[in-house]
Amino acid sequence: MILVKSFPDASEAYKYIGNLQTDTKLYTGNIKKEAFSFFIISADNLPHFYKKASASYYKAFFDEAYKTVIQEPK
Repeated sequence: MILVKSFPDASEAYKYIGNLQTDTKLYTGNIKKEAFSFFIISADNLPHFYKKASASYYKAFFDEAYKTVIQEPK
């Protein structure tokens, strides 16, 4: 897990994730983008993640809780 903090808002955090997902220089050789999960966890939502310490559990929570708030970049 890599934690990055101090984004001014969710939109900026999504832009950061979008850049990570599309930067072809990061995914070379045996490093495949499909091996990673990308999502935002606010300080307020960290307890939801730690509840099960599972990326898939938190991603399901996040997708449901924020589906109408902001669209993830494609």
